[in-house]
Amino acid sequence: MPDEPIFVHSAWAHFIKDFIFSFSLIILGVVVMLVNVAKTALYYSVTRVFIFLEAKLNVEAVYHIDLNEHISEMVTLYIPITLFVMALLVNFSILYRKKFTWLALSTDGVVKKYGFPIRWKKEVKYVNMRTVENWQGGLDKLFRIGDVLIASGGSQGYDIEMNGIKDPDDVAATIRNRQKAARPGKLSGVTQKYDYF
Repeated sequence: MPDEPIFVHSAWAHFIKDFIFSFSLIILGVVVMLVNVAKTALYYSVTRVFIFLEAKLNVEAVYHIDLNEHISEMVTLYIPITLFVMALLVNFSILYRKKFTWLALSTDGVVKKYGFPIRWKKEVKYVNMRTVENWQGGLDKLFRIGDVLIASGGSQGYDIEMNGIKDPDDVAATIRNRQKAARPGKLSGVTQKYDYF
């Protein structure tokens, strides 16, 4: 009975840096907005005090300052809006990569599909695999994620790279077992594992 296909996606933990960056943009936008509100309230409070005390500022100067403050408010308002839009785009990018990038361990090879609406596909047959490697950094070990890299005999680099998948050791071991089954009596290629602490 042939092995059942296995589908692998990047884990949510792989995007933690993007989530932190998006959250930082939102926080920065809120801070800028609050500073602008406080600055505007302080300005109008001081202006009313000067008018009430009949300070030596003439009418033209008061209106001139008021116009400049309105321009400053308009410019400052665009900053948090821009930051919120950037955060939204980062989150959209996370969802896009999570949803439309996956690795399929089929019965005769490994296929990586990515992209939408135009979809790209890379495939390496088990019989043509030269190396199967898996890599984990220190932070990756904490979340039990890592990268799986596959190269064929006709290439110098890697044909397939799948980043941030859960339990990369198990996925790499499954690929190696299927590689050996597809190449009975032959060397199954070099297998390597990289750990960085």
